[in-house]
Amino acid sequence: MIVRDQPSLFKLLFSWRGTILPKVLPPLGVVMLISAIVGGLAHIGYLDFPELPLSGFTVIGVVLSIFLGFKNSACYDRWW
Repeated sequence: MIVRDQPSLFKLLFSWRGTILPKVLPPLGVVMLISAIVGGLAHIGYLDFPELPLSGFTVIGVVLSIFLGFKNSACYDRWW
């Protein structure tokens, strides 16, 4: 039987090899840069965004969570 050492929590959280991080970080960095530029321009006053009511997002979130809950339980029942 092969017994391997257990990695520490620090090494497990910050592992680089074998992960998708090298492929995800460059596009994520571009999105973060664009959003920081837009947020900075909005904070300075160059851009003006309209206020959106939050009730629509709340209703969509509740409906989506109920739908995903039913799909999850149906998949679990099929698995058994």
